Amino acid sequence: MKGDAGQEAGRSGLRPPLAGLWLKEGRQIAGVTAAFIGAAVFWTAIRVMGQLDAVHVQIEEGFPPPYRVRLLDWPSFFFPAFVLWLAVVQLGGERSRGLDRLTFFLPYARRTVFAVKAALGAAVIAAALLLSALVGFGLVAGSPYRDVVVFDPALGLRLGTLFVDALALYALAMLMGAIAGSGGYQVALTIIFGVYPAGVIGLLYLTAVVHVEALHLQPLVEHWAPVEWLRAHLEAHKEEITDAVIGLSPLLHSVGAFVVGFPDPLTGGTDPAQEAAALWRLVPYDLGMTAAFLAAGAAGYAANRLELSRRMLVVPELRPLFLVGIPVHFALLGGLVASGFGGPVTGPGALVRFYFGAAVLGGVVYWGTRQRIFGPPRRRVIRPSD
Repeated sequence: MKGDAGQEAGRSGLRPPLAGLWLKEGRQIAGVTAAFIGAAVFWTAIRVMGQLDAVHVQIEEGFPPPYRVRLLDWPSFFFPAFVLWLAVVQLGGERSRGLDRLTFFLPYARRTVFAVKAALGAAVIAAALLLSALVGFGLVAGSPYRDVVVFDPALGLRLGTLFVDALALYALAMLMGAIAGSGGYQVALTIIFGVYPAGVIGLLYLTAVVHVEALHLQPLVEHWAPVEWLRAHLEAHKEEITDAVIGLSPLLHSVGAFVVGFPDPLTGGTDPAQEAAALWRLVPYDLGMTAAFLAAGAAGYAANRLELSRRMLVVPELRPLFLVGIPVHFALLGGLVASGFGGPVTGPGALVRFYFGAAVLGGVVYWGTRQRIFGPPRRRVIRPSD
């Protein structure tokens, strides 16, 4: 069902004013916007007041000034969770409730609708950051310790980095929402592709390890020229490769400190120069992914098929990719899990278990994926209270 009022308006050359679209999209996210900004401001205020209390204690105990206060001292899950919620309300939730039909029959081109949604989302993310920072500044400025308190030397960079980190994850969530048939599928796909580079490298590496150990190929592999070259290349470019793996996994950006030891953009580091350098390293990935995800999301949103809503995918052209890719990845996972149970990981028995587990889990996931893609759409249960 490709035809709709927006497409017809675009073909006819009519350009209705965008004020109505901005108002409609703004009302749609009013609740999550208030919760997002309110939670960010509240959490910042609580954390800053706690740090000011700590400054009071340090003064009483005779520690010399200045005393450092971090404005964005949030748990690493906080911002990504709200960013994902925002994108789900804009796209996936709209489909789950059947409101996508109303949106598509408004007199606006689909790419325009997607652009307005994305612009509003970016504005909400920026507002949450800026208002939180202003509240933190205000609390410090109004405290009796304002003359002995200093902020992070890289505070401006931290704000900018956190914004582009959140924007990259938001753009990914918007892309997944543009091609997914419901809010649940949007969340699942965002989480999967948010860690995909790191996850797929782990799957392939462990699969290779299982085969090498099961077939007793260690002596051959260790002295094989291509493997030695690869090992030397990985060691020489370890930092760049790690940056690429984490950089292309937007869901890992806010927890980088736990993965590769980066100073976490949310909690800060120790040395200002090292902290600033570490923050800059992910910015090019953020900007590149944001542009690519938003462009792909706009194209996917324009290619939506309304009759496919509430199925896994609403873009038919992507069906073969998902129908093959999802089962293959789960087959590798099933093989790895199976090879680790029931006996040693060396010898032909490990390979038998590997391929048995791969066949079972891969087959089950293939059947389930096919049902989600081609089967009847999942209907929303209407309760009397709705």
